[in-house]
Amino acid sequence: MDARLVWEFKEFGARVAAFDLCGEPYLLIADHVPAPSKRLIYQVEDLDAAARGLKHRGWKPAGGRFEVPDGPCMNFKDRSGNEFAILQMTRPHLLEKEFLKSRRVEGA
Repeated sequence: MDARLVWEFKEFGARVAAFDLCGEPYLLIADHVPAPSKRLIYQVEDLDAAARGLKHRGWKPAGGRFEVPDGPCMNFKDRSGNEFAILQMTRPHLLEKEFLKSRRVEGA
């Protein structure tokens, strides 16, 4: 099975890449995340409302709100210690668009 490279960037001391294995969601690989970490990222309509709902259910934030290229994000841990994130897609597919644009410039 082949994986299509959707985008890859090295910025701010981190190298991150997205691969399309069989459509969205993409597999993200980041060198600044310690192995063997795995984290599902769930898209939410309203980050603040989703965070309040998770906190109300006893889930603990793992750090504060932060920005990724696609929008605001928060990490959480469930009661068993599993890590996951929620993401509000305010700038969907921004890195994919930038990667394609940079490829066109390199090929010109």
